Amino acid sequence: MTKLYAMNNIPILTLPIKPSSYQKTGMFLSPVFAYFLAKKLNGKNITFLNLLDTYKNQVDYIPKFTDTCQRLGIVTNSSFSDLYMKSKLFDKVDILASQGYIYSDKRDIIICSCGKIDCLKESLHSRTGKTNYTCFDIPTCKLCHEKCKIIEKDVLLLKPPTLDIDKYFFFPTYSTKDFVELNTKFHTREILISKQRDTNIHYKLGKNTYNLDIDFFWANYASLWQNKQKIILGSQRSIYPLFLVNALQKLHNPDNETFTILFPYMQNKHSIDIDKELECLDNDKIKAMYLLYSIKFKDKISNWDPNALNSIKKLTQAEIDNIYQELINPISLKDGTLFRQSVLNSINQLNIRNIIQINRKSNKKFQVPWSVRKNDNFLQSEM
Repeated sequence: MTKLYAMNNIPILTLPIKPSSYQKTGMFLSPVFAYFLAKKLNGKNITFLNLLDTYKNQVDYIPKFTDTCQRLGIVTNSSFSDLYMKSKLFDKVDILASQGYIYSDKRDIIICSCGKIDCLKESLHSRTGKTNYTCFDIPTCKLCHEKCKIIEKDVLLLKPPTLDIDKYFFFPTYSTKDFVELNTKFHTREILISKQRDTNIHYKLGKNTYNLDIDFFWANYASLWQNKQKIILGSQRSIYPLFLVNALQKLHNPDNETFTILFPYMQNKHSIDIDKELECLDNDKIKAMYLLYSIKFKDKISNWDPNALNSIKKLTQAEIDNIYQELINPISLKDGTLFRQSVLNSINQLNIRNIIQINRKSNKKFQVPWSVRKNDNFLQSEM
């Protein structure tokens, strides 16, 4: 008899999510996908929250966030956060400092009067993506509108490790290129991990006390789970934080295998009132299924699709229950199936579009064969 294999208790971690007064629906793609992926792999679904903030009290927004998750059929635990796991995160920073990965030195930094801009002078014009400044030789802050100053300060620095990219798994696979570029970029560079403003995360090294950068602080979170294998979920707009999380993982747990899943950044060119549409859907199952249906991994930037809403609304209750059951059924693989292939198979089995297409072609209502199909799956659609 063939022995079947399934993973147990593998942590499936969302990149830390910051609750807010206005919650974009796209921020719930990761928690929803993590929930179903945990079901497939018999894993542990962990929606991690970023509650530490220099400017706002994020704790006030937890009830609204958890309520939205509950309406999507997801159970969250606010104790999985940088605020409530602060002491354990400090322990991780201590380890890095004791091993020499974190050190202090004097560097020229560029800083504005409100503290929003605070970076190494050498890194200013090498940044990509969204910034808080207009790019001139001496930048102007978009928040306080003040021209920045260049000053020499004693700061905390991190020397990131060089990742052996072949040992890391990224989905969609085209995202690997972004991590290769960051890996090359930081091969000879330092990362500034302290701030001049008071971040309320104070760390003493030697005789001086520093304000730790909050994003660096929580980026140590994945190492809080000692499992050898982990899955981390984030957005295509979060390449650098995901790189930093993987880099810190290597310092804390060099032998870990990490599989990183990146979702498209969702836009709304069709002007769909997503919140209103979700409220009109009459049960939690179909709301979560709509978010899954909207994921198109082949795109870095995607749009909420009105056709997805129409397709979901046409399903009968029996069809909804049948699909949902297939989504939460654990996978069974032959003994010895590799970690990477197990995750890829699970991702493929969460393709609701594929389920519907298969059954339309076969004229059988939702009797889904879960063999991995060559032409109709997420794995092909990412290309």
